[in-house]
Amino acid sequence: MEPAPSRPVPVAIRISAEHEDAIDALVDDAIQAGAAPGCVIVLGRRDGVVFRRAYGQRAVDPAPEPMTVDTVFDLASITKAAATAASVMVLVERGDLDLDARASRYLPAIPHAFTVRQLLLHTSGLPPVDALRDYGEDRAANIERIARTPLERPPGARVRYSDLGYVLLGEIVARVGGAPLEAFAREHVHAPLGMIDTGYVPDRALWPRVAPTERAERRGGVMIRGVVHDPRAWRLGGVAGHAGLFSTADDLARLARRLLGEGDGWVTDATIAQMTAPQALPGGSRALGWDTGRAGMSARAFGHGGYTGTSLWMDPVNDVFVILLSNRVHPNGEGDVQPLVRALGPLGVAATRAAAPPSTGAVLAGVDVLERDGFASLAGARVALLTHRAARTRDGRRTLDVLHAAPDVTVVRVLSPEHGLGSDREGRIEDGRDARTGLPVLGLFGRTRSPTPAMLAGIDTIVVDLQDVGVRFYTYASTVRRVLEAAAAAGLRVVVLDRPDPLGGGPPRGPVSEPALASFVNHHPLPAMHGMTLGELATLLNAERSIDARLDVIELEGWARPTPFEATGLRWVPSSPNLRTTDEVRLYPMLGLLEGTNVSVGRGTETPFEVIGAPWVDGEALVRAIGPLPGLRVEPVTFTPRSTRHRGERCGGARFTITDPTALRPVRGALAIARALRVTYPDGWEPERMVRAIGSQAVFDAFLAGESTEALEARWAPGLERFEALRGRYLRYP
Repeated sequence: MEPAPSRPVPVAIRISAEHEDAIDALVDDAIQAGAAPGCVIVLGRRDGVVFRRAYGQRAVDPAPEPMTVDTVFDLASITKAAATAASVMVLVERGDLDLDARASRYLPAIPHAFTVRQLLLHTSGLPPVDALRDYGEDRAANIERIARTPLERPPGARVRYSDLGYVLLGEIVARVGGAPLEAFAREHVHAPLGMIDTGYVPDRALWPRVAPTERAERRGGVMIRGVVHDPRAWRLGGVAGHAGLFSTADDLARLARRLLGEGDGWVTDATIAQMTAPQALPGGSRALGWDTGRAGMSARAFGHGGYTGTSLWMDPVNDVFVILLSNRVHPNGEGDVQPLVRALGPLGVAATRAAAPPSTGAVLAGVDVLERDGFASLAGARVALLTHRAARTRDGRRTLDVLHAAPDVTVVRVLSPEHGLGSDREGRIEDGRDARTGLPVLGLFGRTRSPTPAMLAGIDTIVVDLQDVGVRFYTYASTVRRVLEAAAAAGLRVVVLDRPDPLGGGPPRGPVSEPALASFVNHHPLPAMHGMTLGELATLLNAERSIDARLDVIELEGWARPTPFEATGLRWVPSSPNLRTTDEVRLYPMLGLLEGTNVSVGRGTETPFEVIGAPWVDGEALVRAIGPLPGLRVEPVTFTPRSTRHRGERCGGARFTITDPTALRPVRGALAIARALRVTYPDGWEPERMVRAIGSQAVFDAFLAGESTEALEARWAPGLERFEALRGRYLRYP
């Protein structure tokens, strides 16, 4: 049976990659510890969703199923707030229900003096539950018996959480509203808010998307799916005021946004304020239908949890909502997501408050195009995926997770380039395993830099999704070249999921590297800034080096030259631990040209590739010698690197701040800095290793001889012109 369609909530605002990684790590650790087989998390504020992601498995018994963001969950006690109390407030706003009237006015079978408000606040005096053996087949008889349940204490004496009180509230809604609870809530709460996947007793068309809970003796040991987990709600036919509602994280996000004041529908803002205001009570604080007092949130925060592993919390002061839906009781009732819920609250607040404004860009990365087209180009493929942390969909999911969950695609193993799968490592990359998918991760910047036959065993396709930086002396293109060569030798197909050149894909700049200086970095005659996407560059390498691998490129959509990365609508996720921002990427071709010499370029500081210096440099003197540089503000600075060159030593130097990216000329800037170092510190600066980054012995020798920048550019101009003509054959975007 095909799952019924859902209507997703778009991610309109974005949290930072650092906050994403923190959430991912928190959830991955919880799943590994057995807290739940999987979960869905949605964070947002009144104007939109900022984070939306599925983790782990929806089911492990009787067969594995990946969790999806549109999974339908048994909400358990969130029913109390999202169906019953929400319906009560509709009747209150109409004037049909008086919160301070005795509940017996609306349900005469109740012999006690508690009010409707006291039922909502759990101060009625009713016990939490009753004996399951007391339930018979007659629903009306069950309700009448519950209404007569003896009180534990006088009404109003103390907060005592009671399922029975909400069972009675559900019956009051039905009698006063003139329709059964499920119908009233659907018509007057969920439908007005667009909560199309929310309701009691899910239709069987939804069952393939429903997260199963656990095996139930009451059903002959069959795994519960599409049927309420709560035994009392089940005995009441699946519809009750305390439990029985099913929903998705997207639908709850719609409710959360309305509760934070977005839009209209359901009830007025004044009624919402009345419903959600914290009330100090004997033994605790509650709101009308909601719990209050969540650690890490403001005093105005309100929310609810559910036994099955569900949680919905909103904080109007911080304008944040945090949704975690899991089936922690699957498969054996032993999971526990409460530590995860507690940790997610403050993290969600911090992430959402720092979220970036909506982007107007409309670029789709290759992985987005692949997913939109139903993964048709990889149908039936067995894949080795060369990827890293920076390879994400437009809404922030890892390409690895997307392909791992894709229908009719089998990811056999992962290959990682320099800096590792997490894009956070320096030096040799060892083999490992991805915590989220369990897939083996094999490094291509360690014991080998080319895929070995063992790495390619059992696959027919290598998929590449890497965020390059548009600079020759960055190793990802070299790794892709070796992948193409290995694939050609093994008869495998290579599919590159293309991404923008973050430098904009503009005209190439700088000297073209010479074969005599070839290395893993200078792997092909390229200028310092080649102005190509990785898909374009892979096509050039495949043809010009006569590799002749079976290469396909899933092209970008909506991207053209020259487009600043910030205008694409894609997020910048660091592709290495030292290129944290797009400005650092823009400065990389300038300071990277000098990194091989005996200066620090800020590695091991908070501003890598934004500073340059050494213990023997006076910042004021260096800045004067450099002079003005187009598009940059140059200022003296002192810094102490925590790693790599001049580790632990106080360095003087210069800081570079981009003021006009369109005026920036990184290669010219590198030559100006190099000339200033040579003139100011002839006995301190050692320029010899700069030749490898420049890529041309002739240009380097001319620099040492004191030739002007204009003369140096004239030297490399013929080679650059030849490359630009060659490059034109392989460009895929205007």
